[in-house]
Amino acid sequence: MSLEDTVKRLGLSGVDTEIRRALSQVETDPHAAAQYAANVLEATLKAYLEKKKETFNSNDTLSDLWKTASGLIGLRPVDWDNKDLKKIASGLNNIVDGIMHLRNKKSTAHGRSEEEIRNFVIKPRHARLAIHSAHTVSAYILELM
Repeated sequence: MSLEDTVKRLGLSGVDTEIRRALSQVETDPHAAAQYAANVLEATLKAYLEKKKETFNSNDTLSDLWKTASGLIGLRPVDWDNKDLKKIASGLNNIVDGIMHLRNKKSTAHGRSEEEIRNFVIKPRHARLAIHSAHTVSAYILELM
């Protein structure tokens, strides 16, 4: 089942909104699309934690939410004995961390200086990479609800 189908089946309008925002901005504003990719993850993690009745604060960062959710799910590399699955779990952690840093440092989530604008341009392909990566992690998390 696709992420969009799962989101609709579970009635997760917050996640659906962020998916639509991300996809609609890829070509016209890839910096915004990268920001919304992180929002997809954040909305997904909040939905998962709510479903599991796990407490989180409204000011928790994406990193905080991931740490809580991945601990509950058992997605930390230390949770796996199999070295191949450990690598995949590590990769998921890296995806979340990379998307979080892309949003915080390079997207439209925060104002950028003229030098930052010149030195780092998120292209549509970068935005798509962030979006597809966020969707993969989100689809897996929602499968566990």
